[in-house]
Amino acid sequence: MYHEELNLKGTFPLRSNMPPKANFIFEVRTRISEAFTLDSIVRSPRTFKPKDVHSACQNTELVVTHGEPSSEVVNLATYVMTDFFAMAHATGLYNRQKTLWESLSKVNSVQVKQLSSGVFNKQPLSIFDFSFLDYKNKTLLLASLVGKVPAQSNALGQLKSFVSRASGKCGAGVLVFFPAPIPLEVIEFVQKQTHTEDPVGRYESIMPGINRPFDLLEMNDSNLLAGSEAAANCDSEYRTVFQLMHPDLKKKSLGFVGLPANAKLPNRDRHMEESAESPEQPNSL
Repeated sequence: MYHEELNLKGTFPLRSNMPPKANFIFEVRTRISEAFTLDSIVRSPRTFKPKDVHSACQNTELVVTHGEPSSEVVNLATYVMTDFFAMAHATGLYNRQKTLWESLSKVNSVQVKQLSSGVFNKQPLSIFDFSFLDYKNKTLLLASLVGKVPAQSNALGQLKSFVSRASGKCGAGVLVFFPAPIPLEVIEFVQKQTHTEDPVGRYESIMPGINRPFDLLEMNDSNLLAGSEAAANCDSEYRTVFQLMHPDLKKKSLGFVGLPANAKLPNRDRHMEESAESPEQPNSL
């Protein structure tokens, strides 16, 4: 969940510690401190039920504090901080990518840089690099959104370019998003590089060059999936549907951005009493 924060003049306030290259900035806030938070979940993930995890996600909001990001940028930042977190817990992916998953609970801000082409006459590209930062502005993880592959390039080239940019500064891992359908050559390259044939390593998905977990996700407009389960679950405020393509989980899980604004946020103390009586274990990989 996110909202825009305007000053009295109707413009987005500029934070004094904002890096000059960031086009957009989100602050990550907790709506109700007494309710579930992402930090609550990572402290004891096996004691929480899926509904509790979703409550924690609903209790997390992203506030735009600089720039005017497009809906696809907003949707991606929101998805990573909410539904990706919940999906990793529900499928058990967090067991294999524990540091990446736990780092989401420490994110204080998200800074987004839009790439451009040209030297003297720069033209903005529909490619964005996301840096998820803690309160000290230390990078926790990186993400890349390739909204449209430039005419002079190709999807695999853009993937390799991002891996090069992320080398040595990606924190706990990276997530790369392409519009559907992702070219087969991209999927096959990622599978080969991350040793998909390894029954254990395939879920850790370590990418050479960055030596961190690498997750590949596909984006689709929910209008193109009319009648599907994903479209039915997608909140009307958001139109982007995300699907994890690699690692290929045994249990498929489609992610959708947005949770009902009127969702009830249960009290943490009451949860601890309930979980002690009937703990529910998430799936394991």
